[in-house]
Amino acid sequence: MKYPQTQFNVLSEVLTELNKHFAIKEVEPPSLHFLVYQQVSETQAHNKLVISEGTIKRANQCKGLQVEPLIKTVFTFDLYPQGCNDNHINTAVNKILNTL
Repeated sequence: MKYPQTQFNVLSEVLTELNKHFAIKEVEPPSLHFLVYQQVSETQAHNKLVISEGTIKRANQCKGLQVEPLIKTVFTFDLYPQGCNDNHINTAVNKILNTL
């Protein structure tokens, strides 16, 4: 697999956590990869999933409310790792989905 192992580990950890909260197998692999990127990227803070009042919401819907981030660990995660294309991303996501 051409997808970098360190990034694969982050992808796996975040998808495993997201799988506890909703049916990720119903989401297309590219969308899942982007969702992981949103959860760990500093530039996507408004799109992070948070728990507010017992419900999962996007952070931008919770201004002024007490929230708990769904993904608490800080990771480095590239939207497109060097040398990877959509096929490599799909392969990595599908490999993880097959283990969940």
